[in-house]
Amino acid sequence: MVTTNVLLCLLMTTPQSQPQYMAVAEPAVVRATGLGRPPARMAGPRAKLMARRAAEVAAVKNLSGKLAADGRELRGFRYIKTVYRSDGWVEVSVESAAQSKPTIGCRR
Repeated sequence: MVTTNVLLCLLMTTPQSQPQYMAVAEPAVVRATGLGRPPARMAGPRAKLMARRAAEVAAVKNLSGKLAADGRELRGFRYIKTVYRSDGWVEVSVESAAQSKPTIGCRR
């Protein structure tokens, strides 16, 4: 889910004291989730950690895929929520501010 939040117009004044409005856009926030399950033949805390790590990797992969589809690249993210389910599965949610790819040089 890609959402773009636009701040209300900022009031700017000119020397003639005529108000002018300028819209300022915040970067879009992109969110993704990932699921991980523990290994079939393992139980206990180690299996729980492995399931969480699998969910983290899946979430970052999904986030990167969403950003790449829009022509953007992943430049950092943060974990929003981790849910441990009763059946052993782990769900991790991450988010990132969508940033466009930098332009290096010029093409002719």
